[in-house]
Formats: sequence, structure tokens, C-alpha cells
Amino acid sequence: MKRLNIKKILISVGLLLVIIGLSIGVYSSYFKTSSPKSNINLDFKLEEEDKNVNTDERRKVSCKEKLDNYRNQYNNSDIVAEMEILGTNIRSIVTQSGDNDFYLNHSLTKEYDAVGTVFMDYRVNINSRKILLYGHNSQNIDTVFHRLENYLNEDFYREHPDITLYTDEDTVTYKIFSVMIVTNDYQYYLVDFTDSQWPIHLYNLKNSSIYDTGVALDKNDEVLILQTCFYNPMGSYLVISAKKL
Repeated sequence: MKRLNIKKILISVGLLLVIIGLSIGVYSSYFKTSSPKSNINLDFKLEEEDKNVNTDERRKVSCKEKLDNYRNQYNNSDIVAEMEILGTNIRSIVTQSGDNDFYLNHSLTKEYDAVGTVFMDYRVNINSRKILLYGHNSQNIDTVFHRLENYLNEDFYREHPDITLYTDEDTVTYKIFSVMIVTNDYQYYLVDFTDSQWPIHLYNLKNSSIYDTGVALDKNDEVLILQTCFYNPMGSYLVISAKKL
């Protein structure tokens, strides 16, 4: 089986320098949101759906309307999805811009905000075989992605193994198969794979987990990856990988 192209890894590590900005969450001993406008209001209620529409169509319309309401509420067309882990307080609107810089330090209203906003890698789209989402962690404030540290506890994983992604098209569920602490191997950050490389990549993600989730993988699996910076050791990353169901 082919090894991952070294040149691609070097290129991706270069791109990773941009993402390292996520660890700017520790660039001061405190963290403040710049404005009350940056507080995400996730309690928007939608009108009751048409009872005559079938379940799949209702769900699709509901997802799009929900995201459109967010776009109108924040006057932001960069909103592409909403991510939620049911039964927890891990929930966030997801944005995407033309780079991996802007939402490191901008709110949903596009105002400067050191806390930033959860965002999707600019190299992928909502239908990509591999989707990467990034968000700040902090030792001082309770950011959404800080709560991902709960997955260091296997019991928490057993109680909350699924991630839900709401898009314009549908509600998609992903099952977590790997929880990694990454210190120097950034293969998880790559997005360009041949069909023969893809199963190897999936295996590496699963094999690097700090505990065995028992989730089986297939060469045709599509994945969602959540990344945030981590502080033990300093300069590392917490990376959670999940497969589409």
C-alpha cells in the first residue's frame, strides 16, 4: 500500500501554520469577548412545519430555514452549518470563509473577537469526504471546543458517541471513532487523498486514538474531524474523528 505523499505532508504542514493560530487562545492570561453581540443565541424557534410534507422533506426544509434564520440574525452569509452533540452543551454555529484566518478572531457578526468562531476548513465543503472544523480552546474560559476535553474520559464518550451536523441539505449524524492528542504528526490535517491512500488514512486516525472506541471503519467512510488546541503537553492538539452514518 502506498505511503502518504511526503510533499503533500510538507505542504499541509505549511498550511498548518495558519491553523496554529488556534492556539492563540493562550496568547494572554485572560480571554474576553469583545462585544455582547458575539454571544451566540442558539434558542431561535422555528414555526411548526407543514404536517403534509414527508419526514425527509420536513427535515431538509427545517435545516435550511434554521440556517437561513441564523444568516439573517447575524447578517452573515458565511454560516454553513450547525454542529451539536446531543445531551451535552457542545453546540455551535459553523462558518466558512476563503481562508483559515478570519474566524480565528472574528465573531458571527464579523466583528473582531479574540474568542473567534467555530469554522470549517476552506479547502473542503459540506459534501466533502473529509470535513474539518476548528475552534478555540482556553484554559481560562469555557469555549465550545474546550468542552471537547470531556472526551478524554472514555465514559463520557460512551454516553455521547455521536455528532450531529445540520446543513442546508439535511441532518447528518457522525459516530466518533477516534480521540487523539496530536503533538507532531499532522496527517489528520491533510485533505487530498487517492482512493488507495484513503483507507490507510482512516486506519491511522483510528489507530492513534487514546482508547479503543470499538467502531469499525470501511474504505468508503466519510469523516468529520473536530480540532482544537490542547495544553497537556503545551502546543498539542485535541483531535476528534467521527464517521458519517
